[in-house]
Order: sequence, then C-alpha cells, then structure tokens
Amino acid sequence: MNDTSTYSYSFSTIKEEYYNDFKGKSIKNNFENIFKDYTIEPQRPDTCPFCSKGKMYIKSTNYLNLKDYSTGPELYIARVKYHTFRCSECHKSISEEIDFRVPKKRFTWRFLKQAIYLILGNGITIKKAAAFMHCAPSLMKEIHKNYLNKVAGTLKPKIGEYSEYIVVDEFLLHKGHRYCTMVLDGRTGCLLYLEPGKGKRQLKHFFKFVGADFMKHVKACGMDMNCSFNAAIKQYCPHVAIVYDYFHLVSWYNTKVLAPLRKMIYKSLKKEADDTWLAGDHETSKLISENAEKVFNSRFLLPSNYKTLAAKDAANKAYNKEVKESFKLHGEEVPEGYKFRKENNVELLKKVLDANQSLQAVYELKEGLKAILELHNIEQLKGRLKQWVSEAKKLHIRQVTCFLKTIEKRWDGIVSRAEYDVSSGVIEGTNGFIKAARRASFGFNDFDYFGLLIWYQTHENPRKRNNYCSGKTTRSYKRTKAHNRRFNKARLYTSPRNEHGEYLVV
Repeated sequence: MNDTSTYSYSFSTIKEEYYNDFKGKSIKNNFENIFKDYTIEPQRPDTCPFCSKGKMYIKSTNYLNLKDYSTGPELYIARVKYHTFRCSECHKSISEEIDFRVPKKRFTWRFLKQAIYLILGNGITIKKAAAFMHCAPSLMKEIHKNYLNKVAGTLKPKIGEYSEYIVVDEFLLHKGHRYCTMVLDGRTGCLLYLEPGKGKRQLKHFFKFVGADFMKHVKACGMDMNCSFNAAIKQYCPHVAIVYDYFHLVSWYNTKVLAPLRKMIYKSLKKEADDTWLAGDHETSKLISENAEKVFNSRFLLPSNYKTLAAKDAANKAYNKEVKESFKLHGEEVPEGYKFRKENNVELLKKVLDANQSLQAVYELKEGLKAILELHNIEQLKGRLKQWVSEAKKLHIRQVTCFLKTIEKRWDGIVSRAEYDVSSGVIEGTNGFIKAARRASFGFNDFDYFGLLIWYQTHENPRKRNNYCSGKTTRSYKRTKAHNRRFNKARLYTSPRNEHGEYLVV
C-alpha cells in the first residue's frame, strides 16, 4: 500500500493549472514561506439554496491561507480569496467552495497527498515528516491516523473471508504488568482482533466481534501455555482444537525442570563441599567444588543440543583465529588475559552430564520430547508420548513429576500438533515488531493509533507459510552482526602505533 494513489480521497478536484503553477520555478535557498495568490471568480447562485425565493448578494470578501506544498527548506502557502453570499429573504449565508481545500482543514489536497507519501512511501518518521512539511507532529499523526482508518474500515473480516487457523497471544502494553491480547490469522499473520487485557473476557469479545459464522470455519487455535485462553476456547468454542506451540512446550520444560534441578544440584554440591572441608578432607572438597562450578556454569549449555553447540564451537574457533591473525598482522602479540570465545562447549556439556546422572536423565528426556513433538502422525505421537511419560515417572524426580501433570492436563493440545498446521511463530514475529515500534517511539498514548499501525503492518505484506509446524525444521547456528561488530572493535584497538605508542590513523 505504498502507492498513495489508493487513498480514498479524490484528487481529481484539483485543476491542472493548479498543479502546474510551480513547474519550472527555481527553488530559493531560504527558509521563508512562499505565498501564491489564488482568486476565485464569484459564482453567485441565482436563488437561495435554503428558501429558493430570495436573491443572493455578496456579503463579504474573505482571505484564507492554506498550506500547499513543501520542498524541504520552503513551504508554499496558497492565499485564497473567496466570497460569502447572503440571501435577501431568509438572511442565511453561504460561502464559495474551495475545491482544492481539504474540508474543515487549513491545507490543500496536494499537501495531504505529499504528507501521506512521506509517511508511507519512504518510511519517514512522523517527527521528520512534520519537520519537512513545516507543521506540528500532531497534524502528521492525525493525517496518518485518518488514512489508516479509511484503509482499515471496520477492521472486521469481510463476508466470505474465513480463517481455518488462528493464533492468540499477549504482549506487554504498559509497565506494571498491563498486557494486551492479540489474535492473528494463522496462515497470513493478518491482525484479527486487539484488546487490552489477557483473560477469558478478551477472547469472548473476539468471538462476538467476528461473529458465529466466522468461528464455525475455524478449525484450530495456536497458543502458549496461558490457562485463560485455554478455558475460553473450551467454554465458548469447544469445536475449535487447541494446539500448543513447540517452542513454548520446550521452553516450559527448560524453565520448570532443567533450571530448578540445576540450582538444586548446585546447592547440594556446594553444601557437600563445605561439609567435607570442615571435616578436614580438603582434596575431596576441591573436587566437589569444581563439579559444582561446572554445574553453575551450565545455565546456557543445558537448554542447547549437541548440534547447535558443535556449530557454535566451529564459529567461535573461526572467530578466534581471525582475532589472532589480526594481532599478528599488526605485529602485536595477544594481550595477557584476552578472553577468547569458548571452543569446547560440547566437551563442557558432556562433562556436566557425565558427572550428574539426574541432569543426564532429564537432558535425555528433553531431547526425546523434542523428537516426539516433531512427529506428524497422531497415533505415532500418542504412542511415543505415552512411552515417554512412563519412562519419566520411573525417575522419581520432583521437577519431572510436576511437569508430567502439565502434560496430562494439556494432552489434547499437545497431540493435536500432529493434525493441524498451526504455529505461534507468526504471532511471535509480530510481537517482535510491536516491541521494536514501542521502543523506538518511547510508547504510545493513543491505543487506537497503535492498533491501526499493527493492523497495517500485518496486512501490508501477508506472510506465506510453507512449513508444517515450528518444529519441522531447525535453524543452523550462524555468526550474527554482533560477532562482526565485536571483531571490528578488536581490529580498532589493535591498529598500528607509532614510536610513542600512539595509534596511527589509516
């Protein structure tokens, strides 16, 4: 929708002479307003449009300044001369129409068209667009909001346009745990509903907003582990299948099982080391302390798999090699204490798991659960999941037992992953855009305007999803921009110096 010609307002009312007035004129390099006079020839009505009896006569001649066009340093202002007529019988007044003026505004259609082009066509911020157009940012925001209102309309899905899959999630709206519920189309990622709050009431309002006919065509709803959304679907739309997202299930396992177990093992090892030290066995105490230190430093190793860690080790090895070559190229040695990136993450993880049977068993359970969630056959997934639950119960670990209760309660939502093509990845990507927009603008006081921005962002480029689910494919580990920035920083501090030790500017 970057083409501003799709704007619902009509620009055909502006005469060609009006558009061609400033063609060929040189732009003066000053910051003053340029006035151009426009005189409308009085077209006196024959009879009064109110009483149809009296004759109209000129009551007054008025002048009006309208913002017309901006070149950046200069703003063209149209000084318009028009007349006001009055009826001799009913004494009612009527003014001449200014066809190139936006109704009830102090600018022309051309000014409006240019402002919309700046905001939409070039991605300029409201503040910069206002500075270019020589107006207040509030005016540019009003123009943008009116445009979005015209494009969005009622925000309701059109008749005959249905969504087989929907996804629901909440995001932080304001500080103080004030959230907002968002519903998207699971296929295209287009926004369907937005409302402050994150309870059953919000989904109930969504069902009423889209109507019963729309919800009849919905097959499944993707969500995280939010209990309120789960209860709302079961109460108001029991025919809609609940599908829990792959990422949230694995993240829930890491948060509720791996992290608490790691902390518990670390505390027990630390206490055992202290007791052994007090008993006089210092060598055994040191060995136990080293083991506790490995467990403590495995916070980011346990949630990862061997494949990811191996790729990370290879990338870190290549980075460390580049750093060493950079120092060598500038004729310097690596400074003492320089921290290279770890190249032995796989070995560290193996050592931690070999030294702790409980952690190893729980880690293997996690990898098994991930393999089960990637299955696309319902019967196969059910059988493998039942076998996984029975194996997990034999461990008799408190954290695992609590997680198994969650599996039993959410059994239908987990099994339905194999049947329905829905994932929360679409809505998580939109949450990323929302966080970036809120951070860049330091928040939004106008919730309606914020909602329209989200609606336009999701409808401008609808997504086409080809993956069956979020767990079908895995991303490979790659060096990010942060890696390159840090490498450039290392190069900066190892630039050549002169005999006095000062850095040379190359």
